[in-house]
Amino acid sequence: MILLKIKKLILNIGAGVAIEKDKNSAINFLESRLKEMDVALQETVGQKQQVAMSLEQGKQQMDQMMAASRSKK
Repeated sequence: MILLKIKKLILNIGAGVAIEKDKNSAINFLESRLKEMDVALQETVGQKQQVAMSLEQGKQQMDQMMAASRSKK
C-alpha cells in the first residue's frame, strides 16, 4: 500500500497556508478538524430547527389573524 511508505504530508489549512506534518500528526489534525466541523454542523442544525419553529409559530399567528378577520365580516 502506498500510504505505508508516505512519511510526511502537506496539508492546506486555509487562507492559502499549507503545513508539512508527519503521517500521524496529519491524521490527528484531520480528525480534530472533522470533530470541529461536526460540532459546527450540529449547531447549525439546531439553529435551523429553531428558525423553522419560529416560522411555524408566525404562520399559525397569521392564520389566526386571517380567520379572525374573516369572522368579523
